[in-house]
Amino acid sequence: MTAMQATPTEEGKMNSLSKATRSIAALLATATLLAGCGNRGTPITPQILTFNYLVMAVPDATTLIASVQNGQRTVSDLLARNPCNFTADFSSATPPRVFPNGTPGQTGFSVNIVSTAPVNITTTNPANCTPLAELEINIGAQSQALALGVPTNLTNGRIWLNDGRRFATSEFFQARVQSFDPVNRRSSGDFRFIDRLTSGSNTILVAEGSYALTP
Repeated sequence: MTAMQATPTEEGKMNSLSKATRSIAALLATATLLAGCGNRGTPITPQILTFNYLVMAVPDATTLIASVQNGQRTVSDLLARNPCNFTADFSSATPPRVFPNGTPGQTGFSVNIVSTAPVNITTTNPANCTPLAELEINIGAQSQALALGVPTNLTNGRIWLNDGRRFATSEFFQARVQSFDPVNRRSSGDFRFIDRLTSGSNTILVAEGSYALTP
């Protein structure tokens, strides 16, 4: 009995099907290879420190700060118009450093972020923005059992500007440590604060931002 032969049309369909099968197989092989590469190690999240800040002279800083403390206004409200931005350049010689202390939920857990010569990668700031000379953000205190995701008003944000103005003490401070990896001690969180130029001054610096850092 003679074997049945495919017609030209059927033969073309079979060739097309074979090509499609080979293409699918190649795609699956590529996907498997990529998956294998992805399983070789957990990707490191980029280090991030970014915040908006604004220096402003106000008629009555005491009243304004009290309105934020009481929840009548927010730091975001104060930063609504043309804020300056700082986004840290971690490739610089003086990148911000983070110092996590203790264990979340236990007394003394805190995160300290500091840079003595921060470098900003942002180039689109308003012309009146003064660059930073130093920054320090201290979240938590030795007397507090700070848990992840819980807001704290302890303790302080400090920003010194290149023009010599030093905003050293926060009259309003709020921050959260959102995550903490006990293996690599990587941490992330957010913060906002208001500092006066000097005690009783009506010139204030307002800042709000977030971080994701590793020692």
